[in-house]
Amino acid sequence: MGRPVLVTGAAGYIGSHMCHVLAQAGHEPVGLDDLSTGFRESLMPGMAFYEARVSDAAKVRAVIETHGIRDVIHFAGRIINSESIINPALYYTQNTFETLCLAEMCGHAGVERLLYSSSAGVYGDHGVQPLKESIADLRPLTPYGASKLFAERVIADLANVYNYRFVSLRYFNVAGAGLAFDIGQRARVTTHIIKVLCEALSGRRGQVDIFGTDYPTPDGTCIRDYVHVLDLADAHLAALDYLNSGGKSGAMNCGYGRGFSVREVIAAGFEVAGRQVPVVEMPRRPGDPAVLVACNDLIFAQTQWRPRRDDLKAMIESALIWEERMQGLNHTTMPHHTKSASG
Repeated sequence: MGRPVLVTGAAGYIGSHMCHVLAQAGHEPVGLDDLSTGFRESLMPGMAFYEARVSDAAKVRAVIETHGIRDVIHFAGRIINSESIINPALYYTQNTFETLCLAEMCGHAGVERLLYSSSAGVYGDHGVQPLKESIADLRPLTPYGASKLFAERVIADLANVYNYRFVSLRYFNVAGAGLAFDIGQRARVTTHIIKVLCEALSGRRGQVDIFGTDYPTPDGTCIRDYVHVLDLADAHLAALDYLNSGGKSGAMNCGYGRGFSVREVIAAGFEVAGRQVPVVEMPRRPGDPAVLVACNDLIFAQTQWRPRRDDLKAMIESALIWEERMQGLNHTTMPHHTKSASG
């Protein structure tokens, strides 16, 4: 195997895909997760895994020293906007304070490179799209977005002290499944539209809710940039290579540079599945910007990353196949099929 890479949140949606992609690229993923939101079933078979919180300095340092870790990819954290509004302390504790603990331990233990799982939520609701990393006026709308922004700043400050380099990857909406690895998105609480849509199309829920139909967009619903989870994992590999070759620290967007409205996503899902489910219009949720679309010029210029799965219907199809597998349903061939969505 290649060099070992510590992956926090390794039993989560993105972390589990990252471990497979690292192994496929010849690296040795070493997983750490407290399993509070992750699932043991999502772990890559045979990988080294430690059940612990990232704030447990003694355990984290022992893992780093045992495996000779010099690269850390930090996914562990909370991600639900609405939950962060109800319980902001949880988000500032797990997303900000625990990231501080990890970043400091990385410095003490001699880690050289740190990739951080950040969010487009740091931007807030800007009128200008697509969003560039150079925007100075970052104004997150929720404690979730704020906790991610504060964590970015913590990492940057500690990196200056301990002389390691970092990239904070600001995700837009992540979707899809790595069917070749037989993994996808598991969740105890579902809020993302593609996951909700697939649950409804596979019979797990009775309807799809649209939260807000009066946004200043062409059809009145929110517009988001959707990125396939495997493209996102590839972006981490590219960012790691960038740092390993001497690249400067900073933040980079991970998105495709174009957006789809909630209504467009639902219509695409209906076309993929060849069936429909009830759609219910609901009031707006607090903390939802009208539009979030990435400018990806920076990551294109500084790394070798190029998306390979930029196809909304293929993304939805892979997510729906995974949803049906989880529920033990027999998948039938859908009208739209793209192999690149699965691996």
